[in-house]
Amino acid sequence: MLHLCRIVVAERAGYQVDIARLESSLPGLRERLELIDTPELSISSTDLQRRVRCQLSIRYQLPLAVERYIRRHKLYLDEAGDGELDSPTGRGTSH
Repeated sequence: MLHLCRIVVAERAGYQVDIARLESSLPGLRERLELIDTPELSISSTDLQRRVRCQLSIRYQLPLAVERYIRRHKLYLDEAGDGELDSPTGRGTSH
């Protein structure tokens, strides 16, 4: 089935794709693989989760719809339920 696929891998700064290892698991992968460069952004999911828990702004770090979803579903809150985003619009403050 691999011959039906075109696999695109977006490389991140600081991480090297081990094509030989992938090829050993999926023979023929190399012919179906396309590596693309991505803009370097220093946004990590771990940091976003920490910022939500600490009631810090995540504005401009992800789309507004995603930020609203996180707020509505109370994602990344600690067990005590703290850490909601700190504005009624879900945009946080400009920390």
